[in-house]
Amino acid sequence: MSLFSRARYDQNGKQICTRCGSDRFERVLREGFLKTHIMPFFHRYPWRCVICHRTVYRSIRRNSEDPADWR
Repeated sequence: MSLFSRARYDQNGKQICTRCGSDRFERVLREGFLKTHIMPFFHRYPWRCVICHRTVYRSIRRNSEDPADWR
């Protein structure tokens, strides 16, 4: 798990998982000193791939496809 690895994007500009190629991510809770104190300073938020469970760090807090945001 690299904190500063380059992200991959599909043809529509959506970020995809570098391991399995899925574009489905979910936010995960921050755990540990690095995730709770250092990463927010750089505006990086932990997300987990729904398919392979790899954790990636994105600069967005919310998923634009989350039904809770469709109001």
